[in-house]
Amino acid sequence: MKPILKLCGVLFVLLFVLTACKLDQISVRWTIDGFVVGPPTVQVDYTVWNDGAYDLTGVNLEFGIYSTALTDWISAWTPDFSLDQHQTKTGTFFFNIGLAAAVTGDPQVLGVDMDNPKD
Repeated sequence: MKPILKLCGVLFVLLFVLTACKLDQISVRWTIDGFVVGPPTVQVDYTVWNDGAYDLTGVNLEFGIYSTALTDWISAWTPDFSLDQHQTKTGTFFFNIGLAAAVTGDPQVLGVDMDNPKD
């Protein structure tokens, strides 16, 4: 009987902790809406959503495309932008891949960075 009571106590505490935590406080999602690869540049059209509970500042996306010649990613970060709660932004970003870069596949988002959110 005691092990069942202990298990119920642990499950109660775990349930309390999980319901008290708000796990979706920072939520950023994105899509790549279109792209054009025309060496020496790649043009990426994108959309970004802030589904979280905070206004975000200093948001950057790292776009990259895989180079078969370098066997590595060629990438660049967007300039900083702000994204308020429930805001959607669209944009176009150009980054340099060089004239001799042999690339394959679609551009991808390789990273996301932002300032620390404030309440």
